[in-house]
Amino acid sequence: MRNYLLLGSLLAFLAVALGAFGSHILQSELTEDRYSTYQIAVQYHLFGSLSVLIAALVMDKLSGHSIKWAGRMLVAGTVIFPGSIYILSLTGIGIFGALAPIGGTSFLIGFLLISVAAWKHR
Repeated sequence: MRNYLLLGSLLAFLAVALGAFGSHILQSELTEDRYSTYQIAVQYHLFGSLSVLIAALVMDKLSGHSIKWAGRMLVAGTVIFPGSIYILSLTGIGIFGALAPIGGTSFLIGFLLISVAAWKHR
């Protein structure tokens, strides 16, 4: 639980910092489309960070492998999904957009595993 609280809070800190960086520095440097893409990355980054924190908070209530793997998958999704979109928005290199579905799938698996852990809880 402690590790996921630490990761989730650091990821949330980074999401807010990158959001501020985008608003204050990048907005005038990027095209409107690329800035919009960057903002989507910030939104999913914060969403994923909060998901990791929520998973951490329920880990002591929902024991087992499912909840631990849920945390891992949510961390992976939070790094890969917005990370690939950040890189895409900053570089314009389209191949990075192809990585986003891997992160999105990690999110979906993480949420599903939380459901499994809740279902198994007595």
